[in-house]
Amino acid sequence: MSKKRTKDRSNKAEKVIAVIALIVCITVIGYAAKLKAYKPIEYEIGETKTERIKETVSLQNALFTTTEFQLGKVNINTATVTQLQRLEGVGEKRAGDIIAYREQNGPFKSIEEVMNVTGIGEKTFEKFKDDIEV
Repeated sequence: MSKKRTKDRSNKAEKVIAVIALIVCITVIGYAAKLKAYKPIEYEIGETKTERIKETVSLQNALFTTTEFQLGKVNINTATVTQLQRLEGVGEKRAGDIIAYREQNGPFKSIEEVMNVTGIGEKTFEKFKDDIEV
């Protein structure tokens, strides 16, 4: 093979490598831009970024375990906002109130203690008492 053919092939290989590198760079930059566009939403109920990240990781792990989506009772001492919202009569705000109460007063000692949370009276408690535990 002549030196010219070898040089031509070398130039072509360099061009191909350069194009591949450019495509990889564009893909990585595009992916990074996409990640920034999907920032986690911070709840207005005082959840910290760390709690949101833990909840996200729990949801991802749920693909392999049933921890996040158990059909059993909700432990009001460890439940996340998402888990508490499964309870009848509990929305995002009320779930946040339960967590805030728990953080201020320590773990619930009985399920009835959840009635000390603002907005949860006997009627609401009756709706979900069979679905919670401590």
